[in-house]
Parts: sequence; C-alpha cells; structure tokens
Amino acid sequence: MYGWWSSIIIGLLLLIVAIFLSHETKGLLLGESASPKTIAIIAAILKKTENVIDMGLPQIMHFGPNSVLLIVDVDLKNSLNLEEADKTMDSLRHEIKQMEPKITRVFIQTITKINH
Repeated sequence: MYGWWSSIIIGLLLLIVAIFLSHETKGLLLGESASPKTIAIIAAILKKTENVIDMGLPQIMHFGPNSVLLIVDVDLKNSLNLEEADKTMDSLRHEIKQMEPKITRVFIQTITKINH
C-alpha cells in the first residue's frame, strides 16, 4: 500500500535535485557574466590611471567560485616607453587583484586606436 507513494516521493526528490543541479551548472556551461559591481571597480581602476587613455569592455571567465580570469584591452598613452608601459600594466594587475580577490588571473592587452 505504501510502496507506490514512496516511489512517487523518491521521483519528486530526484526531480528537485535535477532541477537544482541544472540551474547551478548552467552558469558554468554557458559562462557567467561579471557582476555590475565588479565591472564598475575594474573601470574605475582603469579610468583613474593617468597612462590609460581608453579601455575595452572587460571579458571575464569563471573557472570556479574563487577563480576568475579577466581580459581587458587598454589604450595607453603613445608617449610611454616600454618600461613605463610595463610598470603601468603591472600596477593595474596588482590593483585589480587587490580590489577583487576572486580575480586570480589578469591579462591586459594593449591596443592602439588610430583617429582619422
């Protein structure tokens, strides 16, 4: 008499677990976007740096709950020599990692915008 009720209850529990797991893994499969707060922090850091003229939209990839990769394009002043540009990029990497500890890897690509 109770056999078919227990089967229905087990089936419902399995359905609930499957829905929960699919919701949680969707972000890992499709990729999660960065929070607006994180993007605002990154943009503020880049905009306040005097050697940065412009920046592209930050691209973020999550490798886990506490491991995030950031890739961002920056346009540096043309008057910088190689050493100054390297110091600026190292400083940016360090400051971004300090302000957002979940960002464990930072790749900054330099771009040159040519105004015609």
